Amino acid sequence: MLLSVVIPVYNALPYLGKCVKSVCAAPVDDMEIICVDDGSTDGSAALLDELAAAEPRVRVVHRANGGVSAARNTGLAEVRGEYVSFVDADDTLEADFLPQLLEAARQHPQADCIIGGFRVSGGAAVENCPVCRETMVADAAVRDLRLTLRVWGRLYRAGLIRTHGISFAEDVHFGEDTLFNYMLFSLCRQIVLCPTIGYTYQTRGDSLSASVQEHVAEMADATLHLAEFMRAHPQANGGAACVAGYAVHALRRIRSLAPHAAQRACAAKVRAALQLAGYGSDSPFPGISSRNARMLRKILGGGTALGAGYHWKRLSRMFKRYLPLHQS
Repeated sequence: MLLSVVIPVYNALPYLGKCVKSVCAAPVDDMEIICVDDGSTDGSAALLDELAAAEPRVRVVHRANGGVSAARNTGLAEVRGEYVSFVDADDTLEADFLPQLLEAARQHPQADCIIGGFRVSGGAAVENCPVCRETMVADAAVRDLRLTLRVWGRLYRAGLIRTHGISFAEDVHFGEDTLFNYMLFSLCRQIVLCPTIGYTYQTRGDSLSASVQEHVAEMADATLHLAEFMRAHPQANGGAACVAGYAVHALRRIRSLAPHAAQRACAAKVRAALQLAGYGSDSPFPGISSRNARMLRKILGGGTALGAGYHWKRLSRMFKRYLPLHQS
């Protein structure tokens, strides 16, 4: 089997048929499409069974609801292909998208990840580079957050995932794609950026990414999880840089979205993760902006970089804005 496509599905009935049919339109015979029904209650499960009956490349796995990470892990356990690609159940592909990514993989046999471009529904296309090119993880990829925020629209070498036991953290509901990519990128021999644009991301107001506040504090635990993974894989390329990069990603969101009461505990977990990765309060952070490096050093020094001072400054700006109304 050359390619396995994993589609996690939970109550996606209005979009599901179009999504699966767009993947089936890819002229790739040596491909399996693994649809994981994550306990849907809206008729998605029955539709998947109908689609599988009509298309021999489609397989359906039904499971109790456990979240998108658990569904993706279930799909990964079923993968038989040399490469695996993830598609969200409300998104669509152009027919030539997967063949072009596979051609890039053929031209770059050392690559463990091939990243394509995408478009947001109703928006402009986003391409990663004007021509197909290779990049080494230690140079730029792990420091380019744009490349780590998503797992769809790309190919991963399935053998790399199996060999190192890489999986989605099922207790992390926001930032789990970035966490998965940092683990995988650190072990890639090579990443290829491909200019082809053929994945359409559908924005939905009821999606998990649209309501993240209740889950964002979990990213502190995810930072510690990443540090422990890197420690267990000393051969990882730029493992400490991955931990620092994810720490910035986590802290920025914790600072803006987590309840104030949770922020000090989150900062302590991130501090433990940075220390586990080998950082100290005077460590350099190459590839990270000076502003973000100061934030990390404050965390390592025992401060929060997230606490009351930030909130008082924010309040003072609000008071200044309303002060003329009170004076009048």
